[in-house]
Amino acid sequence: MGKFLALFHKYNWIYKPIGGGGWISANDKWALTDTEILKAAACVHPKFFIGARAGKATRFGVLDIDSGSKYHNAKQLGRITEALAQAGISETHLYRSSDSNGWHLYLFFDEPISSRDLKAQLVQLLRINGFDIAKGTLEVFPAPGEGFGFKADSSIGNGLRLPLQPGFAWLSHSTGQVIEERDCISPAEALDRFISDMECANSRHDFHQMKAHVARLTESQQQITTQVSQINKPKGVVVPFNRPADTTTDEYALCTILDVFQSVPPGINASSWVSGREFAQDGLTGKSQRAEALFCLSHY
Repeated sequence: MGKFLALFHKYNWIYKPIGGGGWISANDKWALTDTEILKAAACVHPKFFIGARAGKATRFGVLDIDSGSKYHNAKQLGRITEALAQAGISETHLYRSSDSNGWHLYLFFDEPISSRDLKAQLVQLLRINGFDIAKGTLEVFPAPGEGFGFKADSSIGNGLRLPLQPGFAWLSHSTGQVIEERDCISPAEALDRFISDMECANSRHDFHQMKAHVARLTESQQQITTQVSQINKPKGVVVPFNRPADTTTDEYALCTILDVFQSVPPGINASSWVSGREFAQDGLTGKSQRAEALFCLSHY
């Protein structure tokens, strides 16, 4: 019980009436009590669903994927977990957050990590790998806000629904299907199971490995962009619509982006954008392309 309670920051919390309505921020002078957390986790809170905002440090990160998101399927989930694993974050746990059927992918750590640093590294990693970070699509927590910890800015970021409340479930990583409904087990069993997941945690070394991985990817992307931008393309010569055989996919994609936009737009994934343009022209050209086509066309 103590391990569970220690996970959550106790100030600037949020709540939502069980009878309906949106999330409300509690008075910033009100501390979220252990009793309120435990009533919510036991599914016996009489009035509210409870959520918490980030403190300065945290033992977990969460990727929030709404039910209507383009990433709310097994293939895209696999892309996300693969990107994390390549960065050194191999321990992830998938849950249904509520009856809305949204997903929370938890990344536990064996000791507290800077909330601001964890958010920044996860966002950069996902963007470099071509994922769109946006509300309703893919959100990253902790979300301490741009002004977190600075009196000059009152932003306190976004809160996240606490686990184990009504509608919560354990899900399969491979299919996204329910393994265990929270409502089917007792509060003690649910707490024990969640803490068992938490103890299968990534280490601080894994976090620093992710930072190094993100730094390498960022440097590589910047180098490629600089090299391509220095190509002296004669005026009036356009990049061919289909990739020439003597160029790599990345080279062609970046040349195409520069030809169209004259620079590399923030957040763009060149390969996905070019693939989307090709799907727009040619449609599906083989088996099992529909999910990729939807993603790339959306990016395009």
